[in-house]
Amino acid sequence: MNDEETRSSTFPQTINESMREIGKLQAEADAHISSRHERDSRIQKIIGKHNLAFLPDAPFIEDVAASLTNRIKTRLLDLDNDL
Repeated sequence: MNDEETRSSTFPQTINESMREIGKLQAEADAHISSRHERDSRIQKIIGKHNLAFLPDAPFIEDVAASLTNRIKTRLLDLDNDL
């Protein structure tokens, strides 16, 4: 078998492996997006229910989500200290 035939015979396997990897990565990306959506939804509910801050439009960037989460934690600590 020459080099060209060898490469030709390995292409289908390489394509299949690549397609499986793409499928796995897409599933991970979908799970990540779902997780972020759930996080944003929970933040919106807590902030909205207790009127803790101005809510920017979702989806939140990581810095905004962290800031809002810290605001919630701070408020919980304040309430705990008041008890």
